[in-house]
Amino acid sequence: MFRLRGEVTFEITNTGERAAAAVPQLYVGTEKPQPGRPLRKLAGFQKIPLAPGDSRIVEIEIPRSAFEQYIPGKGWKFFPATYLFVVGESSRDLRLQQARKMTAWAPEH
Repeated sequence: MFRLRGEVTFEITNTGERAAAAVPQLYVGTEKPQPGRPLRKLAGFQKIPLAPGDSRIVEIEIPRSAFEQYIPGKGWKFFPATYLFVVGESSRDLRLQQARKMTAWAPEH
């Protein structure tokens, strides 16, 4: 499950035999990054304690700043694009991805 509404919602499961804490991370980027811009940036994370075999629905709020870029002399600006929302245990272990075209910052609630 993966929903986007001003936050990203997904399910996480501890498949191990011991209690553990997962720290899923949400990254936001664009399908076609502009030169000099990062491929994706960390937009949020949560520490989730899980018993063996337990699952939880996790919601990570997406801050407006995840969609803005600083333009010298103009300040922070939103840029319309197809944004990629990626969740993983780290930036090198990405497991979920969804793309969404955004023309303005207007989270669905």
